[in-house]
Amino acid sequence: MGLLYPDGESGLLTLCSDELPLKGDPVQDMVAVLNRYLAGPALSSQWLPFPQGCELRSLYELDPHTVVVDLTGPVSSGGGSTVEMARVYGVIDTLHWNFPHVSGVQILVDGRQVQTLLGHVDVSKPLPADPLMVEPGLRTKFAGLGS
Repeated sequence: MGLLYPDGESGLLTLCSDELPLKGDPVQDMVAVLNRYLAGPALSSQWLPFPQGCELRSLYELDPHTVVVDLTGPVSSGGGSTVEMARVYGVIDTLHWNFPHVSGVQILVDGRQVQTLLGHVDVSKPLPADPLMVEPGLRTKFAGLGS
């Protein structure tokens, strides 16, 4: 399993590999991956873009390629555009990295559709993964996922 956290220097998403027993059910496995993601990175060079207390409220598929991620806690507090980009694309790109069939992710907060998390990234509709958010060494592999 790969978790994509922002690097402390560049801010780009970098890979943190971790072992997590997956069950073979895509929704249950995505829940497990995101719960592990929200626990924070194992590498000291990476940082968790979410404040303490943020949790996954639910996750479900709209269709085979679009997932809804419902977050709870202080998801919409603290930070500027860099933090918001890291929050949004840390979740989206981590899901796409591990589940290449996921081509769009809709983020909700406490069961409600929101325009943005911190005022900069429109999350009111499903967003695709963004290979430009990952470090250059991962972009070729990342861009090839799901094709």
